[in-house]
Amino acid sequence: MIALRDGMSWKWNNAAVDSALEAMPEEFGLKKLLIANKAEVKQMCITEYNEAETTKHSGA
Repeated sequence: MIALRDGMSWKWNNAAVDSALEAMPEEFGLKKLLIANKAEVKQMCITEYNEAETTKHSGA
């Protein structure tokens, strides 16, 4: 189950992710991957993963 985190605005999150990626050293191995998948990175930052809820629904 994924839920939006309370109290976080998309605009703030968007700027925070952009800033973090810009500040990341070029030699950081994942930087290119994170930039190439920036939309997914931003979405992950505003959602919360609930392992117990996911496991219950998946039957694992």
